[in-house]
Amino acid sequence: MDKKTFYLVAAVLIFAAFFASSYLQSQEAKDAVGGDADEHGCIGSAGYSWSEEKQACVRPWEEQDQVACTMEARLCPDGSAVGRNGSNGCEFDPCPDAGTTIVGGDSDEHGCKASAGYSWCEEKGKCLRTWEESCSPDSGGEVIGGNPGLANPAAEYCRDLGLDYRIVDDESGQRGECLTKEGVWVDEWALYRDEIDVAQPLA
Repeated sequence: MDKKTFYLVAAVLIFAAFFASSYLQSQEAKDAVGGDADEHGCIGSAGYSWSEEKQACVRPWEEQDQVACTMEARLCPDGSAVGRNGSNGCEFDPCPDAGTTIVGGDSDEHGCKASAGYSWCEEKGKCLRTWEESCSPDSGGEVIGGNPGLANPAAEYCRDLGLDYRIVDDESGQRGECLTKEGVWVDEWALYRDEIDVAQPLA
């Protein structure tokens, strides 16, 4: 074999090796986790999909404002109850207007609304939720942390600070308050979120 043929064969072999190596690397990239980009470049195995609205690759669960609130209810003046709403910072939904039809009109003969967790306590002569307040007259009242479900973080925070805690009734229903070291009762959630100066009384 002459030199010219040798160099030609060597060049063909080098080119073939380079092509084969490039092809194998591209196949490995396709088979690798995260190598499943679609026509927009969105990587499905990482949870991304194309959003026509945003014209971008997004993870749908990251695009939503998801807030978990405690499962509490505020008793409204009309006897209905409203819960906390994640779309408004875990504030209570407003009480219905007087003329509104109320779903769950399940008040008993004492006016206790079972769907909101209330039952009649003969010993105290009132409706209460037993996970918030004991029915026994010598128990000292409220039970914090007795609920096997989700605890109220604002009430727990109040207790962690060593402050007294109470539930009060007002024109908009029920709410929790913490007694500051200055002797001022403040809203439990405002204290929990550092929204108030604890030296100022409730408005």
